[in-house]
Amino acid sequence: MQLAFLKQLLEKKLISDREYSLIKNRLMKDYKIVSDLLS
Repeated sequence: MQLAFLKQLLEKKLISDREYSLIKNRLMKDYKIVSDLLS
């Protein structure tokens, strides 16, 4: 759910590509997600 919200922020240009990547990587690390199937 957090990744979906993050993607919406990126699509609406409220965050940059770099911010998106940093936050997504942090969320994936926090929740121990090893594969990015959503991209």
